[in-house]
Amino acid sequence: MAKKKAGGWGIGIVAAALAVGAFLYLTAQPAHLHIQTVALGSYGSAVHRNGQELALQIRPLAELEGPPGELPPSLDGPAEQEVIGNIFLRFPQLAALPKDSAARERLAEQIRTQLNAQLSAQRSHWQVRSLQLRPSLGPIPGGDG
Repeated sequence: MAKKKAGGWGIGIVAAALAVGAFLYLTAQPAHLHIQTVALGSYGSAVHRNGQELALQIRPLAELEGPPGELPPSLDGPAEQEVIGNIFLRFPQLAALPKDSAARERLAEQIRTQLNAQLSAQRSHWQVRSLQLRPSLGPIPGGDG
């Protein structure tokens, strides 16, 4: 009886498995998303801190994520300004924002959630990935009296 050669088939099977694996890996990659950073305006309020009345101002900066080839939505319109302004003014710990990172994170999450709800309602494929508030405290500007 003649001996069978098993080595030839084994190499062919391994090569085919590698080719199929590479094909599946390359075709199953998720679409690359586009990242865009957008300034969302400026919002202010008077706060009391250490017996003083100070001006608190935040300048939110959003990082948006969406499909390539689709323009990012405008988030500086009246509807978005109203959403951000209302959340900002209702936030119970305004005076803590400049020094309390946990308070900033809570406020940023509330704003991000509401903006993403608006984007979803508009059937946008974009979403707010992250939000930085950048708060500052300073003297209340004087009036032109």
